[in-house]
Amino acid sequence: MATIKKYTKSNGTTAYQIRLYVGTDLLTGKKQSTTRRGFKTQREARQAAVKIEQAVKLQAKETCNGYLSRCL
Repeated sequence: MATIKKYTKSNGTTAYQIRLYVGTDLLTGKKQSTTRRGFKTQREARQAAVKIEQAVKLQAKETCNGYLSRCL
């Protein structure tokens, strides 16, 4: 799930940022998140969040499949 926030740049314009939880680090067990800034509209930010979430899910699936194929 992404969090979208509105902020004001130093030049006075408004922009949006997203913050996403991307999972836990396999080595340390700590939670990981990512932040992206500079979107002109909330819609752009939401679209970027969806793309990042899909990429994270795909990477997790590939990692899991690779791990299982090596272990079995």
